[in-house]
Amino acid sequence: MLRMLQSCNMAPHVAVAACLCAAILLVVPAQATSQKPDYIIYNDTECMTPVHLFYPSLLEVFYLTHPEYPYPEFSEHGMSTACYRKHIATWEIKDGQLSLLKLERRIVGDPWYALMTMPAELERLRNWDGRIPMDWFTGYVFIEALPGRSMPPREGVAEYDFVVAKIEQGQVAGEEEYRFADLRDTYPADSLYAAYVTWLETARKGQDKQLPPAALGMHRAWRLRMPWVIATVGGLLLAGIAVIIWRRRIRWQRQA
Repeated sequence: MLRMLQSCNMAPHVAVAACLCAAILLVVPAQATSQKPDYIIYNDTECMTPVHLFYPSLLEVFYLTHPEYPYPEFSEHGMSTACYRKHIATWEIKDGQLSLLKLERRIVGDPWYALMTMPAELERLRNWDGRIPMDWFTGYVFIEALPGRSMPPREGVAEYDFVVAKIEQGQVAGEEEYRFADLRDTYPADSLYAAYVTWLETARKGQDKQLPPAALGMHRAWRLRMPWVIATVGGLLLAGIAVIIWRRRIRWQRQA
C-alpha cells in the first residue's frame, strides 16, 4: 500500500494519514447495523423488546446465569449483521409470568421467519400449554410498541411509549410506563428505568467475561479484542513511517 501511495508522489505525512484511514476501514467492520428485536406478547398485544448491539438478549442472559450449558451455535440461522445473536425469540408476559414461546430465524431472501429448534435445556422446561416459564430469570424487560403501532391501552394510565417490567424469578414484580420525551435529559434515580440501565450494563460485563467470542458475535468479539487491534494498527503505522523515512534517506543519498 505504501509503495502504491508513494508512486502517486504523495507527501509522507499524506501517505501516513492515508494508511491510517485504510487501516481503520479494514479493522473496523460496519458495526452500526441495528439489531432485529425480540418480540413479546404484552397485554395480549404483540410488542417488541429491543436488542442492543453490545448487550445480551434475554435468551443470552439464560446462558450467562447457567454456565453449565454451552451456548448453542444456532447454525440454522446463519450469519446476519442485523442479528448477530442468531436467534429471534418471542416472549410473553401473561398473568404476571414471563415465558418463552418460540425461537425463529430469518429465511434468506424472504421476509418471513421459520421456527428454529429449541435447545434441549430449554425445551425440557416447556409446560403443557406450550410456554416455557422463565423461572430462572431475574432482571428487567424493556417493552416497546412495534413500528407504526401504539402500546396497548391501560386503565388509569395516560398515553405512553414503553414499559420497563421488573422480573423476579420469572414473575412480574413491578412495571412502570414512560414516554421517550420525558427521558431526553434525565430520569429519576429510583425509577425502574434507572435500574434497567444499571442491570443492562452489568449484564454486558458478565457477557464479555463468560460467553465465548464465537457466541458474542463479530461485533462484540471485536470490541473485546480492541487492545490487540489498536496494537496491530499502531505497529503497522510505525512500520509505514519507518519505510517512508528509509526510502527518503536513500533518495537523499542518491541525490547527494
